[in-house]
Amino acid sequence: MTRVLAIVVFTDIVGSTELRSRVGDDEADRIVARHDAVVGGLIPAHGGRVVKYLGDGALATFSSAVDATEAASAIQLRLADAGPAVRIGIHAGDVDDTGDDIAGLPVAVASRLCGIAQPGAVVVSGLVRSLIGVRGEFLFESLGWPALDGVAESVEAWTIVPGGAPRRVEPEGLPPINLGRRDRRFIGRGEAMAALDQAFGRLDRQYL
Repeated sequence: MTRVLAIVVFTDIVGSTELRSRVGDDEADRIVARHDAVVGGLIPAHGGRVVKYLGDGALATFSSAVDATEAASAIQLRLADAGPAVRIGIHAGDVDDTGDDIAGLPVAVASRLCGIAQPGAVVVSGLVRSLIGVRGEFLFESLGWPALDGVAESVEAWTIVPGGAPRRVEPEGLPPINLGRRDRRFIGRGEAMAALDQAFGRLDRQYL
């Protein structure tokens, strides 16, 4: 057994027990098979590893929070039309890895975050969001600090807004593109504006 730092991803087919009783075993098996095929294709394609299938979901790990979140978003996008409806939770931390399975608090937290997700949604912990930082094209909406069953520690939760526009970030070392624009009027700030104009002129000659 090895202890490793991992991004843990849980997927869950929403209402799988009710679904099986409603549509029958054959159709339920087909729905589960579609979920497993999509997860089994997209997780490795984004650099992750499927640890195991759970009958109505899957457990996977990544070394990158961005890759994990992109994979989760891709899974939801792929299943959006033909189903099944899936919810996904993502957390990060040290896990005990036996090769065939993983264990530890991050696994439990990812499972609980999955449990509070709406059908078709991806919920990540505040830690995962911090690891993503400004990388990746995600827009997050806060879910606050929900109570997670069996988890004593407080965990901040965020859900990904589908189709959210990426946050725009200026390249490091370059001046903001709107510096020097005078779309708004400044009254009584002549000296300050003159200093800004001089500074922008120097940056303009250096970078542009």
